[in-house]
Amino acid sequence: MADKTSHWAKPAFFFIAAVGLFALWILLPVKEILQSVLQWLASFGGTGLAILAVVYVFACVLLVPGSILTLGAGFLASAVWPQHPVLAILMGTLTVSAGSIIGASSAFLLGRTLARDW
Repeated sequence: MADKTSHWAKPAFFFIAAVGLFALWILLPVKEILQSVLQWLASFGGTGLAILAVVYVFACVLLVPGSILTLGAGFLASAVWPQHPVLAILMGTLTVSAGSIIGASSAFLLGRTLARDW
């Protein structure tokens, strides 16, 4: 017979984690942090897009909304190639696509292997 406390432990953990993340989102200056990170990545040029793709992979695994990073990739690509908007759109799209596909695959594999019993 399963213990009743273990039945409620996982939902309680996720609820507390969600409330904590929401509180951090409200209390921290997220907009300023995001702008400074994107400006820092823009200083790397094209390598900054590769770094953003890696961040996108971890964001997918950690269930961070991808819309913010997708907009950031568009901003970053347009900052790197301001004279070539078609190239900026293409590189931003490829960055987001690669990051999201690898991130979704990683989340799936983690769910099927390491987090299977969770």
